[in-house]
Amino acid sequence: MADNKKIAILVEHHFDEEEYRYLIKKLPEMGYQADFMSHLWGLDELVYHGMDFNEEVVAGTEIDDADVNTYAAVLLIGGYPADRLRYQNIFTEKNQSHPVVFLRKAFEAGVPVGVLDFGIWALTAAPDLLNGKEVTTNHEAAADAINAGAKLILGDDKKTVPLHQDGNLLTCKGPEFLDDFITALDGMIK
Repeated sequence: MADNKKIAILVEHHFDEEEYRYLIKKLPEMGYQADFMSHLWGLDELVYHGMDFNEEVVAGTEIDDADVNTYAAVLLIGGYPADRLRYQNIFTEKNQSHPVVFLRKAFEAGVPVGVLDFGIWALTAAPDLLNGKEVTTNHEAAADAINAGAKLILGDDKKTVPLHQDGNLLTCKGPEFLDDFITALDGMIK
């Protein structure tokens, strides 16, 4: 059973700094501990920088060593980490990058997976994770989600909706909806 106080945040370079600042402030206020993790390439920790190089985060948890079942949720932060997180040294037909394998385990275990805007790119590299799922995202990543087999949820205005939950997957269009996103994720955990 998950430790309902720990949330895994998958991180890499060029993360969305607004989302980062929000999460490191809001999660502790809600009683959660953020655990920034990535594939550390044999190092004890790595320092990653935000898109504007104003913020940095230390990832000290090797994703291969993390047990997804000890987390209340897994978050994919916006910006460009998702593109880097899906990188694999050797091409395989089914993406086996370290973070994608971790995400696959989260979905299989029923752990809530929260995806902020461009975070969807980590899932588009593994269509087995998105095929048939209903999602929302920003317009720049929408075609990638559709091409991975996801169904894009649109509002009456024909624009993607701000937030959508499909099973244990919660997707969010962008940082302007962070309050609703974190409230919905908290509801999924409880």
